[in-house]
Amino acid sequence: MLIVCVISFAVFVQVLSRFVLKAPLSWTEELSRFALIWLTFIAASVALREGGHFVVDLVSRRLPPGPRKYYHKLILLVELVFVTVLFYTGYQIVPVAHMQESAALDIHMSYVYLAIPCGAALMMINTLIKLFGKSGAEDHGEPS
Repeated sequence: MLIVCVISFAVFVQVLSRFVLKAPLSWTEELSRFALIWLTFIAASVALREGGHFVVDLVSRRLPPGPRKYYHKLILLVELVFVTVLFYTGYQIVPVAHMQESAALDIHMSYVYLAIPCGAALMMINTLIKLFGKSGAEDHGEPS
């Protein structure tokens, strides 16, 4: 909610400065873009936890309940591998991005790129909770 407020504020200030004051500010667009990047990775983690990502369930619908449970565990393992690679890659990018500074806000770009490993870490935690949780039925938006 805080990030949405930051984005709304930055966009409001940009519209006000551009159309009312006739003097657009350079930092508002950058701030809203960077906040949106953070929001994307945090929201992806929440969507993963809540089963909000789209699911192709053609295979799982055709499986009997017993094998379906193992199929969902397999999907969660693949998901875990993917977010682990995302975390590792994002973690490697952060120090490289620290050498760059943003044009308008004059901050190290590592703060922006840090959204990748942070979001991936949250997704890893949510995937592990689903993987080792007591019920596998809701893992991918499947009804219990």
